[in-house]
Amino acid sequence: MKVALIVNPIAGQGRAIRVLPKVQKELQDHFELLVLQTQPDKDGLVLSQLALEENCQAVVTLGGDGTISQVINALAALKVPLGVVPCGTANVFANEMGIPRDPKKACRIILNGKTRQIDLGRADGQFFLLMAGAGFDANVVKDVNPDVKRMLKDLAYVITGVKTILTYRPSKMTVHVDEEPEQEGYFVVVGNARFYAGRFSVTKMASIEDGLLDICIFKNGEIRSFARYITGVLLGNHTGFSDVKYLRGRNVRIEATQPTLVQADGELIGELPMIFSVAPQALSVYSS
Repeated sequence: MKVALIVNPIAGQGRAIRVLPKVQKELQDHFELLVLQTQPDKDGLVLSQLALEENCQAVVTLGGDGTISQVINALAALKVPLGVVPCGTANVFANEMGIPRDPKKACRIILNGKTRQIDLGRADGQFFLLMAGAGFDANVVKDVNPDVKRMLKDLAYVITGVKTILTYRPSKMTVHVDEEPEQEGYFVVVGNARFYAGRFSVTKMASIEDGLLDICIFKNGEIRSFARYITGVLLGNHTGFSDVKYLRGRNVRIEATQPTLVQADGELIGELPMIFSVAPQALSVYSS
């Protein structure tokens, strides 16, 4: 069986490249291994497409959530399974799937050959794995310093979020979920999975295999409300707030009164208006 191993050499402050020999040793006795390293002009999407052209029957990522998010846009709706050896900053998807951080244990899951079919989200034409956010968090993604992120990991987003609160001017959004009544808010997260960053959860009731998206709408645009929202997410009690609306559905359309950034899986992907939808059981993933 021919398998592509896509490595992000800078993931986890270089951890991916350090554990690469160990991962190769675990896999190469069982697979014909094609090792590909991401570069500035060859990301996970490009390398996955190359792997498919080379007739690889599975793709394994050695990197973080960003690398996985790139790869799924090549594998979505195909019968080519994804294996994950987590080496990123937060490894949110690995947490969601119960994949251990230890590379040997992660490789054993792949070697066992058991797979799960999971849903993907879609933001216009782009697939996402975990979540998409419109407004506040997209601005945090834009502002976070990569060096600070490498040093402080999840905490970098919290610190940047506090700074962003002081300067961010939210625009009012209109949210349409299936046939539900129209909702308004100033920050929206569309979740395909429970975890948002590290162990933090915004769409805390989401399932990655239920054929639905979970939508969390923060309805107040005042600075003090955003500070309360962040605190609520950190404490896990935000869904009990009277000015937070939680919905579930298959199709979501979000519009805004001003240009508003959108992020998906921690990468900026454009501006509103945008349509989000679920692609049920679109990806096969090696899982325990």
